[in-house]
Amino acid sequence: MAVKCDLTDAGATMDQAAGVKPLDSFPIIRSRNVEEVREAIIGSYGALRLDLPRQAEGFDVRANHWQSRNVGLSYCGYGASVERDFPLQIFSDN
Repeated sequence: MAVKCDLTDAGATMDQAAGVKPLDSFPIIRSRNVEEVREAIIGSYGALRLDLPRQAEGFDVRANHWQSRNVGLSYCGYGASVERDFPLQIFSDN
């Protein structure tokens, strides 16, 4: 089973509208190349796929990640609608 995400940049805050994105001090991907981004999210994040509608304009990925010893935080903005699938994850506290 996969989790399907249809993502847009709707609901931007004032800071986001001004160009400041969450975790901008910790950049990991900055790209407008779909293949480069697809390879990065499949290889690094375990996504099963990344697709864009044919008429997707404004594709401009800004991915950020901060990692501590026990917690990691990520933020990614695409600048256009995208569809991603990730495998279903089941976590346990064993």
